[in-house]
Amino acid sequence: MFFKRYGDYLGATDGLAGSPGRMTLLQAQNTLGTFAKETGGAYFPYTFEGEIPKILQSINGLLRSQYSLAFNPGDVRDGKQHKIKVSVDVNGDGVYDDKEYVIQARSVYNAPKGQ
Repeated sequence: MFFKRYGDYLGATDGLAGSPGRMTLLQAQNTLGTFAKETGGAYFPYTFEGEIPKILQSINGLLRSQYSLAFNPGDVRDGKQHKIKVSVDVNGDGVYDDKEYVIQARSVYNAPKGQ
């Protein structure tokens, strides 16, 4: 919010007195967005305080629809990357559905090299 309100008044680079510049704040925003994307999270920038309840409702909805899955690779020690695929049997009839599920955090498993 500080950046959106005062960004036009800041210099392009950091000042000698220690004040941040526009590029520093833009880099911080990009870093937050990238970090959220790479870790499977979300980044919610806002301009007005009135947007906060809607953002909190979005976060609440995301948290309610999350699943936590565990992966046990067994005794695989070949030093290769193995793609993780999620298959779900929605109906319980023993047949996996064709719908693909997006894995946000890690889509591959890096097996350690064996001894």
